[in-house]
Amino acid sequence: MPKILILEDDKSLSEVLSESLQSAGHTVEVSNDGSDASTRLRTYEYDLVVLDWDVPIMSGIEVLKQFRSRGGKTPILMLTGKSKIDEKELGFESGVDDYLTKPFELREFKSRIKALLRRPADLSTQTLVIADVVLDPALFKVTKAGKEIPLSKKEFAILEFLMRHPKQVYSADALLRCVWTAGEAVGQETVKTHIKNLRAKLDTPGKPSLVTTVFGVGYKVDVDPE
Repeated sequence: MPKILILEDDKSLSEVLSESLQSAGHTVEVSNDGSDASTRLRTYEYDLVVLDWDVPIMSGIEVLKQFRSRGGKTPILMLTGKSKIDEKELGFESGVDDYLTKPFELREFKSRIKALLRRPADLSTQTLVIADVVLDPALFKVTKAGKEIPLSKKEFAILEFLMRHPKQVYSADALLRCVWTAGEAVGQETVKTHIKNLRAKLDTPGKPSLVTTVFGVGYKVDVDPE
């Protein structure tokens, strides 16, 4: 489930955009001012960022410049009422990946989001398979040896993230940044609880766990847990 940050001070518009993206299966955070959005971008990781240009405290273009100057590579869609060529040039020169001028159709917005999230070797709808576990993001479905395993939304998100990055070890703090949103007041114990629940649902007695612990470091999914 891709995680998206929206910076938009028009609360009616941000609500419409957020609901549209959530209905498509995305995890969404909404920020209403540039300073808050900049802080979130320094603290958490996102798969896509939607920025409005004219927002309070710090403009969207300044948020963009600061993010890129820190090496941020997340795709960014700029939403704005500015339509002059020189303004668009400034946006692209500052590091925006796509530009959508207000007013716009929701269908076009969703199409732009879909295009920015698309990756040649890693589509957001790609079915993931490791050993006898199959995760289908489009259907929000996980099966083990052909049997469907019911998971909570957060358990699904953790498993999907780890399966997309097999063999890579992630600390509890890293999982908090990548899977949870800024508004969720949780800590490392919450991560441990979700990992424990995942193992209880996925593991076969007497066999290695799909999600393994690297003691003192974090968690990973092995390509071949057998």
